Amino acid sequence: MQKTQQLIKNPISEEALELIGFYDEDPERKPTDKVFAGLKNYMTQKPLKKWLDASGVTKRISYHCSRHTFGSLQVDAGTSIYAVQHMLGHKNVATTQIYADMADEIKRQSVDRITLKPRIKPKFEVVNQ
Repeated sequence: MQKTQQLIKNPISEEALELIGFYDEDPERKPTDKVFAGLKNYMTQKPLKKWLDASGVTKRISYHCSRHTFGSLQVDAGTSIYAVQHMLGHKNVATTQIYADMADEIKRQSVDRITLKPRIKPKFEVVNQ
């Protein structure tokens, strides 16, 4: 991490390894091998842009944005706030708690979308008898 000058080692899912072509270069590689050996912070934007272009995403997305999305998706998926804290390299869990607070607000908005009441109130006409 750039802010704390600490090295963070996170596992990567098999699906992600396949998507980035991890085994294409050397089929003998193991999932425990370093995926981004020698990667520097300034090197993250170019591959991210390449992946976004390949997927058809036109919105400008920074590495920071992708990191934030990762944290949010982890919390939304039910990952422990402490696990997310360590994956993101936050020294204080209060920093990570922001993701949980956002998830709570999203959940609140989501549950209000379901209603048993009709969305359009039918108009009844009284017909002359």
